[in-house]
Amino acid sequence: MNVLKESEGEGRYGAVWSLGVLQATEVLDDLIAASKSKDSKLSLLAIEALGFLGSPKALSTLTALAEKNPDSSSIIVSAIASIPGEESRKVLEDFAQKKNVSLQQVAISELGERKERASIPVLMKILHENEEVSFKLLMLSLSSITGKNFHSRNEWLNWYKLNFK
Repeated sequence: MNVLKESEGEGRYGAVWSLGVLQATEVLDDLIAASKSKDSKLSLLAIEALGFLGSPKALSTLTALAEKNPDSSSIIVSAIASIPGEESRKVLEDFAQKKNVSLQQVAISELGERKERASIPVLMKILHENEEVSFKLLMLSLSSITGKNFHSRNEWLNWYKLNFK
């Protein structure tokens, strides 16, 4: 843990990653601090480690980092998706509706991976209202959640209208 607090050195990178893999929840605050580091390599490894921990306490930090650093959204949103619960699902749903394409696409994909039926209304809202979003990505996520394999936007919208209203 002392290695993690050093200001320089390669050992910090291995320490951060190892603590995440070991799911060392006792160092959660240190990993959160490392995720905010100006050292981008350390920050990304700490974000990945926070995903391994899956602690809801890291959610606000990860959410802020994703909004601040959309170029790193795939790693950050993946870490958010690793956190179980409704709060993280709602963050993913919020990101899925953002204008930032990188953030939006990763969030839609992660919602599909989670397979939570509670996300269907949000995904259908995006499908209905926003034709700029990748239909193929939405279709894959919806298929993953529902087990249905419709091939057109209208088929999905009709299915939703018949089954969820």
